[in-house]
Amino acid sequence: MSRYNAQGKQESTMKKSVNKLLQKVADANVRALVVDAETLLSSQALVNGGAAPDNVIVINSNKHIVQAARGKGHAQSVHGISTKVLTNHVGPFDIIYLDYCGTPDVTWNGFNPAVDFWWASANMALHGFAIATFSKRTSDPVNKARTLAAQANMTIVYENEYFETCAMYMMIMTKMPNAPLRCLFESIYDNTYQTASPKVVKSPKATKPKVVKKPKVTKPKVTKPKVVKKLKVKKTPARQKYQECDRVGVNYRMRSIHGELRMFKATVLRVRTSKSGVYQYFLGWDGPDRST
Repeated sequence: MSRYNAQGKQESTMKKSVNKLLQKVADANVRALVVDAETLLSSQALVNGGAAPDNVIVINSNKHIVQAARGKGHAQSVHGISTKVLTNHVGPFDIIYLDYCGTPDVTWNGFNPAVDFWWASANMALHGFAIATFSKRTSDPVNKARTLAAQANMTIVYENEYFETCAMYMMIMTKMPNAPLRCLFESIYDNTYQTASPKVVKSPKATKPKVVKKPKVTKPKVTKPKVVKKLKVKKTPARQKYQECDRVGVNYRMRSIHGELRMFKATVLRVRTSKSGVYQYFLGWDGPDRST
């Protein structure tokens, strides 16, 4: 109760739906008991529906919240753990709202939801109803809560698992089946849910502006001037002293068959030039023992 995350739960779809139900069914004759948060939205919803502030009792373990409730006319409000203070109030109550923030387990500070449910069953008006919310931060919380209702001889006409600041479970209980109450709350919850979660209309996709491409600047082709190759001028070989087919007089030294070295003069005919540049000649002799 003092750990109730009021700011986080204030925008809860389930919290809003329950408060709308309270305002819808409240009238000047209704008697209600509410475990309310620091916002006092649930007790205010009952008053907005027509309930007399003095007929609405607020319970909270925080004395400052209870003082604020008394300041709004809820004179019988009391602070403390619900299990310890509920027995001080006698019904019948048309509406009992046990807006717990804890689990369906017994706690060290004296909270025992089974005792609260027995009290609610005993002090609920014949056509009244009780609402309880539990945190699911325990093992098998839903079945534990259902067992509490069954042990207190209350009928679950509506239940819902949802999420606000943590995973939660909510149940509406009566002394006998009450289909109209279930249908009423289902319509309120569906309407609140649709209002809280409007369909998201997708905005049209923004079209990217067309990028005008810059015209390509064609660079003028630079024609390279043709390089005129210099003609190779063949060197004309210097005229040699003697040409082919010239007849030339030459001196020769030759060794005879007897071993004597003798000098001869001869007129020769130049035939051709070898690759090594050496002339070749035909020798002609004027004597009777000439040879070629």
